[in-house]
Amino acid sequence: MLTMLQWLATALSFIGAAINIKRSRWGFMVWNVAAIIWIWWALLSSPIPAGLIVTQALFMCLNVYGFIEWSRPKTPSSDPKA
Repeated sequence: MLTMLQWLATALSFIGAAINIKRSRWGFMVWNVAAIIWIWWALLSSPIPAGLIVTQALFMCLNVYGFIEWSRPKTPSSDPKA
């Protein structure tokens, strides 16, 4: 079961990246599902890899932040090159 969780989390991590490449904010949510699976896998492991849990929890926070930022309406750029 642990191996299947790892493969599922890995696949979702790549799918989330592909969705973000297409500039869709939903990639962040796919990454959050992958992070939840990684945390679940870590909690089932022995010894528990605390570093992985902390890393994935921080990624989840960043994913929520990214989703919120990408959900805001775009404002005209003040960059003269744009």
